[in-house]
Amino acid sequence: MTTAIVENGFLTKKLIEQKSGRDLISISPTGLIRARDLYDFLQIKSFHYSRWAKQYIVDNQFAAEGKDYEVLATNGETLFGGRPSTSYLLTIDFSKILCIVSGSSVGEQLWNYFREVEKRYQQSRYLPQMTQTQVVAAVAAQNVEFEKKMLVLESKINVIECETNQKIVQLAEDIRELTTQTPDDGWLPATVIAKKLNIISSHDNPHAQLVTYLARGCEMHIDKRPYKDDCVQVIKVIDPISGPRLDVYFSPEAQGVIEKCWGDANDNGYIKTVYYKRKSGKNNLGDPKQRIFEHNNKTFNLAIE
Repeated sequence: MTTAIVENGFLTKKLIEQKSGRDLISISPTGLIRARDLYDFLQIKSFHYSRWAKQYIVDNQFAAEGKDYEVLATNGETLFGGRPSTSYLLTIDFSKILCIVSGSSVGEQLWNYFREVEKRYQQSRYLPQMTQTQVVAAVAAQNVEFEKKMLVLESKINVIECETNQKIVQLAEDIRELTTQTPDDGWLPATVIAKKLNIISSHDNPHAQLVTYLARGCEMHIDKRPYKDDCVQVIKVIDPISGPRLDVYFSPEAQGVIEKCWGDANDNGYIKTVYYKRKSGKNNLGDPKQRIFEHNNKTFNLAIE
């Protein structure tokens, strides 16, 4: 039994035969061989390929174009301005002749192989004679069938992805609901207090870090783990997207203390504005550059008012 795979019009895989060896050279379903493949297999070193093709194919008085060989489209000029090359397809009979006249040590081996191939082609109907149009039509039909199967597969994958995403979203909501503690009534997070008191960072976000600093300055204990006392409640929130975090909440009484502390910071000059220096004008401070809260060697950048 003979097995073969046709790809781009040529047998690119090896013919596997129970009795004889492997495929020595690529042969098209219509029994044609690339001249370049034959040249490379014969290991001809005395001639460059283009010179060998001209002498033994084109100028060969015993060979006729259209009968013994076919000329393919000539390749354009190379990237380095070299001469263009022409490709040829040879019949098996003509290839056998070139094997003999090549004087190559592997010429006889390849000649015997071509004889075996001819016998296989004559005895087997595995590779029927097909026109180029029939070959193209057969390949196109296979491509259409393959594309149909791919569309069905992609549709199934889209359905699975959609169902998986819905399950992930639902799971995230369930985890958030199970792991998130609810603060007591009236308790507010640091970000909300910062926004309420207009404590805004230089990035125009509520400055929650400065709020917690003010709370610690008022001797409120803020732990780095879930914790609760009369003033502070630290809640661990597990967000499936951004990961776990700690939210700090303050009681109504603590909010009043933080608000007073912020007012005192303004009165005591802890909040300063840094100006651009100008070369001219002694009394002109220039445009505001940055507002900062500075206390006990601790500095927080604030937004320009």
